[in-house]
Parts: sequence; structure tokens; C-alpha cells
Amino acid sequence: MHVSEIMSAGVQTVRPGTPAATARERMRTRGIHHLLVVEGGEMRGVLSARDLVLRGRRGAAAKLVAGDFMTPRVVAVKPETS
Repeated sequence: MHVSEIMSAGVQTVRPGTPAATARERMRTRGIHHLLVVEGGEMRGVLSARDLVLRGRRGAAAKLVAGDFMTPRVVAVKPETS
């Protein structure tokens, strides 16, 4: 079995400078819990709804950006990886 057989395609992305409130709203409206943080065509991290809850209060998050909450060390594999 290859990763391509079980992975999700068409994932949602944000830039590190995207306001955290905007990222939270995108997750809510699309019914998802994770966003890839991408800049310059490269993945810089992953942002989860849990990151937003655990690392910031609702009011404070309005002034912060996705890069402040993302998990920067992400392990990625190619679709053909078994």
C-alpha cells in the first residue's frame, strides 16, 4: 500500500502571516481541523485547531498569526512512499 492510496488530496493551506482568527474561521467553515502552513512553495509547518485552543485565548489569537501557533517540525513523505 502506498501513501497515495490513503492520503487526503486538496488540503487547505495558509501563509505564516495569516491572522490566527482567519485560520480558525477557515477550519470552522470547512469542517476541518488542520491547515498546512506554506510559504514560497514550501511547507513551513502545520496548524491544528488544538494548537489554537491550547496556545492562545480567543481574544489574544485575534492579534496573532498562524506562524505563532503552528508546529514547525513536520515530517512529510511522498505519495509513492509505502
